[in-house]
Amino acid sequence: MARKFQEFMEWAKDYDHSTGIANRTLKAHLEWLSAMNTPLIELSGDYELYQKTDMILSKIKQANYR
Repeated sequence: MARKFQEFMEWAKDYDHSTGIANRTLKAHLEWLSAMNTPLIELSGDYELYQKTDMILSKIKQANYR
């Protein structure tokens, strides 16, 4: 079980660092998102739920999304 956990942690760490272990990486996801032709709200950081909600509602109001 410890070996499986360590393998998973190595795979998960690769998501950010793209060293070749994972086939799904942050870089690949950001490239995919940049090709989308839809509104996107990005939340990055450690926020409380109410803060995330406020940020989303503010962006929606700014962009006048409906």
